[in-house]
Order: sequence, then structure tokens, then C-alpha cells
Amino acid sequence: MSRRKHRRGAIRSKVLLTLGFVLLTVGLLAAYTEPASGYELSPYTSTPVPFWACMALSTLASLAVAFDRDRSPHLRTIALFLGVSIFVAIISIPIVRNYHFFGPADSLTHLGWVLDFRTGALQPFDILYPATHVIALLFGEVGGMRLPRAGQLTVVIYFVLYLLFLPLCVAYLSDSDWAVPFGLYAAALFLPVNNVSVFRMMHPTTQAILFFPFVFFVTFRYLRGPSDIEWFGFSASSWSVLLYVAVASLLFVHPQQAANLLVIFVTISVVQTIYRGVGDRLGNYDIATERLAYPPALFLGVLFGLWVPQHSRATGSGSIIIERIIQFVTGSSESPVDGATQRGRSLSDIGGSIEELFVKLFLVTLLFFIVAGLLMLLSYVSRVNWKDVNQRTVIKYLSISFSTLTVIFLMYFLSSVTTQHYRQLGLLAMVASILGTVMLSDGLTVLADRFSTRSVVGVAGPILVVMLLLSTASVYQSPYMYQQSAHITEMELTGYETAIDNRSDEVIFTNIRGGTARYADAVYGRNGSEKMDINRADEPIPDQVFNRGNMTTYYDDPHYLVVLQRDYDREVIVYNGFRFTSRGFDHLDEQPGVSKLISNDSFRLYYIEPTYETTMGDPSDVVSEPRRMTFLAPSAV
Repeated sequence: MSRRKHRRGAIRSKVLLTLGFVLLTVGLLAAYTEPASGYELSPYTSTPVPFWACMALSTLASLAVAFDRDRSPHLRTIALFLGVSIFVAIISIPIVRNYHFFGPADSLTHLGWVLDFRTGALQPFDILYPATHVIALLFGEVGGMRLPRAGQLTVVIYFVLYLLFLPLCVAYLSDSDWAVPFGLYAAALFLPVNNVSVFRMMHPTTQAILFFPFVFFVTFRYLRGPSDIEWFGFSASSWSVLLYVAVASLLFVHPQQAANLLVIFVTISVVQTIYRGVGDRLGNYDIATERLAYPPALFLGVLFGLWVPQHSRATGSGSIIIERIIQFVTGSSESPVDGATQRGRSLSDIGGSIEELFVKLFLVTLLFFIVAGLLMLLSYVSRVNWKDVNQRTVIKYLSISFSTLTVIFLMYFLSSVTTQHYRQLGLLAMVASILGTVMLSDGLTVLADRFSTRSVVGVAGPILVVMLLLSTASVYQSPYMYQQSAHITEMELTGYETAIDNRSDEVIFTNIRGGTARYADAVYGRNGSEKMDINRADEPIPDQVFNRGNMTTYYDDPHYLVVLQRDYDREVIVYNGFRFTSRGFDHLDEQPGVSKLISNDSFRLYYIEPTYETTMGDPSDVVSEPRRMTFLAPSAV
């Protein structure tokens, strides 16, 4: 390329990058100036269109410069920084648009634990995985922000770590000058977030999986770097010290993923032992002479053995998994496919299908599994010649470790313990993201050298863009995947707080599908919720009873019925009235014996008085201020 043409290309790239940063700023301002005013069913449709338009154009500008092999490293680095900023902006929508909190169910309990840490009701060592909660507390205390917002910021920090270190892992294993751009592209797909058991919310398992690329990168450097001092195999080099810190950190983020890391370390140690014994015949002298993996394996194993047995939550889950596997092998339990079949029938009833949902959630992941599998196969048969022998060694480690992690996935699947196998699938997707990206970057680089960069980009570019669109559309729960948003409004929490503060201990809460205990955890802390006996809740109200409006004859005792705006949107809009119909919601205020006690934009509380009940008196005596209320004061959280 001539000097003049190179200069023109550089000027064009600078203009693109400048435009990209301007569009990023405009998009963020567009989202920030339209904060959420109530519950939003979908972060995608509720976020202003200019935000998405600006993010799309800015992404194209970033990728165009980052993948331009003729540009200087300086410009490509700026382009990558722009790309990271864009993807962080997309993952930060709940913060930018001022969501009070993001994450129902488990996330509310985790928020309650953070509150317990603040009040001193619990200490970090009292729970199994305190790391994420401690980080959220630090953000809240040091930054002076509300704990729900601190929890959301903590989630984003883990995603930033993932976006930074997955490209570094790919760059360590690939010879291509496209390695880092492809690594960032693969990270932006967020393949581990399957929204079945790995979510974009405060969820320690998810945070542990997102922490893995950092642990992997440090492990790669540890295995290949020389040690300064060694005692019985334990080295005191800077990378080894950092690895031990990272390993301990992962244990406290979530022990389940630390157990997976222990399996990986043990697998690497076994491979090293075998190759040291028969290395001369196999010809892999690089493996036979490198630093051993058993010291970090031993370190993690001892730490795991000291920490996990102290918590009955972990040991109880392990016992259940073993028991379920035995039941499956002996034929005394149902097939794990039965649950999927039942969910498929439910999807069909609301106009969807299990095949459609698979395409939306797992098609891109499946493609990366295939590409990663091809790389693993080639590494096994030594059909790939890497310039650096370190790359070949680490890829073999990851390939064999992938196989052992798959065995664990099958164990979870056969045990049918909730959705644990989808957690394992999230970790496998993270490993496939690394290996698949190495294969893509190296393979497309070879094709570009043989043909031309323009022809390769012209064919592969549109495919990669479609994959990015599919993955971005499935990061957040939304009607697109037949789910409602994880948005939690302040009105929901203040509504529950008022209801619980003024409740009668003799009256039980009931809900639509959900439960009161999780919200009580978020408002009063997990410890406070248990002391208040909020967990003493009845079963969710049956859909037939709700739709027919015969609550007063169905229940023998008085009940509080909580109805959230999210309940209506989920049942009527997302599920098309499959179980709970719009008529049941609309006629609640007209039902005899059902009195509305509290109401705001997101929360309604009703008092159900059985038809034979005559001693309870006026329902306003049970909960104060039965009229419509507006909550302006923030909740205790």
C-alpha cells in the first residue's frame, strides 16, 4: 500500500472512530434522559430507539477499524476500546435508565444478604459465596449509593472483566492479528448467559462464570512462565501468587464453579503426568518439561475442603445430585427429557415452540460448539501447526478439560436437579467461546492470506453481524424469549414493605406464581425476613380460582393477595392468558369479599375474606390506609 493511500485510510479510520464515540455518547444520553417510569416488560422495546441506532452504527465503526489489518496498532486499540464501551453500555441499560433493581427471585435474596452485611445481622463467612455481596456492599458504602444500585454496578463490573480477559485468552492462543478483535466480538455475544440458569443479574453462579476468563488467563501465564522460587512444587513467582489469589477469589464467588476449576486443574495434572511418563514416545516434550498444575490443584482442593463442608447448603445439594443420579440409573426417576417435553407443550399453547426458543437462545452457542469441536479434533490429531508450542499445549489442556466438564454436565442433566445443567452449559459455552474464536481468527486469517481480506470479510462479515444481533436479543429476558423483564421497581418494594409492616400475623400472603419471601428478603434482609416469619406463605393462587373469582369460597382462612404489574404483563401479554386471564385481573375489584387495601403503579394488595368468616371485621382494621396510596419515600433498602 502506498504511503498516500495509507494516510487516507488512517484519516478515514480516525473519522470513523470519532463518529463512533459521538454516537456512543448520543445513544447514552438518549437512554439516560428517558428513565423508566414504571415496570418495563422488555428492556429492548422500552429503551429509546435512538440508543439502539447509535449503538449499532457505533459498533460498525468500531469493528471496521479493529478488523482493518492495514491500520496502526494504536488506532486498532482505540477501536477495541470503543467496542468495549459499546458493549458495556448495552449491558448497563438498567443502570443508565435508572432501574431501581434488576433481578427477581434469587437476586432479591442476594440483595437481602448485602443488607444483612451492612446491618451486621450476618458476617461474610456466614454464607457460602460472599464475594459478590461484599463487592456490592463496598460500592454502596464507598460510593454512597443505594444497595440495589450497588448490586447492579457489581454485575456490570463482572461483565467488564469478561469483555477484557476473554480477548486476552484468545490472543494468547492465536497467531492471528485478528485474535483480539475476534475475541472481543465473541465476548460481546455473551454466550454463557442463556437466561435459563445463567442470567444478566445479581446471581453468583453467573458472576463466577464471567470471572473464569481472568482465571484462565492467569493460569495460562502461570503454566508457561518461569518460577522464581519453588518449595515442593509451589512457586513464588508473580503469576503463581496472582493465580492463588484468583483461585481463592473464585471459590468465594461461587464454589460450584470453583469445583469445575478444580476438575480442570486435576485434568491438566493427569495429562502432564501421562506425558511425563511416555513423552518420548508421544513426542510432546513441551508438556513433559513445563510447570506442573498440581500445586494450584492441591491449593484449591484444600481450600475447598476447608470451606464448603461448613455450609449445609452445598453438602445438601451434592447429596441430592448423587441420589438423583442413582435413581435415574436404577430407573426409579423420570427421564430428564420429560420436563423439556412439558415445557414444549406449554410453549405451543402460547404460540411458540421449543425449536423456536432453541434457535433464539442456543443457535449461536451451538455454532461455536461446532467450531470449537473442530479445533479440539484438529489438536488431538496434530493437524494444526502453531508458531508457538505453548499454544498447542494449552489448547490440548482446554480440549481435554472440555470433555471432563461435559461429563459433569451429563451428570447434572441425568440428576434433573432444577436447571443445574444449564449452569454447566454456561461454563462450557465460555470455554467454547475461547476455542471457537481461536479457530475462527486463525482460519479466517489463513483464508484472507490465500484469497483477499475483502472477499473474506464480505462473506464472513454478514454472518458474524447476524450472530451478534441474535445474541444481543437474548441477553435480557423479554417477550422475545417468552419471558418478562427482570426489572424490579421501587414501587414493588415499597408496596411489599407497607403491606408487611401493617400485616396481621394471622393472615397468610398468596401471590400469582411468585412469593412474598423474596421481596421480604430484599426489604428487611434475609435474616430479618426469616425472623419475621415471612416465609410462612401459602401456595400461589390456583389459576382456575383466580379466573373464576371464587377466592372467598376456595380459601378457609383470610389471605392477602398480592398482584404486581409484572404479573399482569407476564400472564396477559407474554403468555396470552394461558393460565391467568385478563378477565381475572380486570374483575378483581368487583369480587365480593375481596377488598383492595393498597395500590400503586406496580403493586396491589387485596384482602380475601372467606364467605363464612364473620369475626375479622372490616379489612381496613387489618392493614391501615386501605385507600389508594402514593409512595414517595424510598424503601428501607
